[in-house]
Amino acid sequence: FSNITSREDFRRMHPITTHEHYQPYIDRICNGEENVMFPEKPKMIATTSGTSGSHKKIPVISLQRSVFFSKGIGVTFNAIENGVQHPSNKALKWPNFQKSCKLMIEPQFTFTSSGIMVGPNSSRPKDNKGLLKLYTTPEEAFEVQSENELLFLHALYALMDKNLGFIEANFSNRILNFFVVLDDNWDTLVEVIETGRLPKDLKIKEEIRKKLNSKMKPDLDRAQELKAIRQGRRDSVKRNHTKAMMSDDAKVSLARKVWPNLHTILASETGAFQIYGEKLRQQYIGTDITIYSPLYAATEGLIGVNPDINGKTYVLQPQAMFYEFYPIDKASDDDTIDPEK
Repeated sequence: FSNITSREDFRRMHPITTHEHYQPYIDRICNGEENVMFPEKPKMIATTSGTSGSHKKIPVISLQRSVFFSKGIGVTFNAIENGVQHPSNKALKWPNFQKSCKLMIEPQFTFTSSGIMVGPNSSRPKDNKGLLKLYTTPEEAFEVQSENELLFLHALYALMDKNLGFIEANFSNRILNFFVVLDDNWDTLVEVIETGRLPKDLKIKEEIRKKLNSKMKPDLDRAQELKAIRQGRRDSVKRNHTKAMMSDDAKVSLARKVWPNLHTILASETGAFQIYGEKLRQQYIGTDITIYSPLYAATEGLIGVNPDINGKTYVLQPQAMFYEFYPIDKASDDDTIDPEK
């Protein structure tokens, strides 16, 4: 690499490869050998989702994370600051003191024989506990490992915060799941807010239940607001069964009624996830809450950034990856590529 000074040098000295080319090196790293692919011990061994076949292992070093933040997250912060708009509250700007409901879960990790952590490389609660103060869900709730129970808790703490600003997830299908859980468990969630006690049939460890209950207080005013929203929604449905035109109240989305100052949903709705964004607008959020698809990334690293909060396209980030575009019509039938051609 020290002799590479141009794109042409890189293409000539580093031909197109696949993951199999690196597997022997990754195995050596997993076995504890140092200075194999880079001169430092990896922060972790990330595992891919397996959408393109089997799960693959990718060593992650500190440089990759710093590039992801500075060249990716930093750009999205700028896009949010410049693009956040509220349909009626024109004074609302970002950054502000609104919290976000971030739908993350603490993954289960394994370890190599040399002690390197192995698992998904997505954002997780224990990455930076200081950042958890930005989110509605308390730190103790992230100890819950079951998907449905944690989504219930995310929905609960989001409902408790009338001034919620963001809802975040990697992909829009998870946001849709969040709203389905919220809708299906509405009466139970409101009862928890009213009593300040979690339901006894919520399948979580008793020590976690005690921690969460000790920090909860009944909020009768918020519970009454949510009850009224639910009843108003039911009444609107009944009225609109007999009327050709929807009432003005029925046109206001559930999300807007619950969170008057909610302005942005952060989740990818491009590509295969577009259908979930459409369902969210139709069923829960309407058209006046922005869905911002911030990043195009993979376990291997950052690929592109969306600099426009209202846009649906990404700008390639050449400081994060080396891109080589290969004409589709020159690929062979089995999708292999001959770098010499």
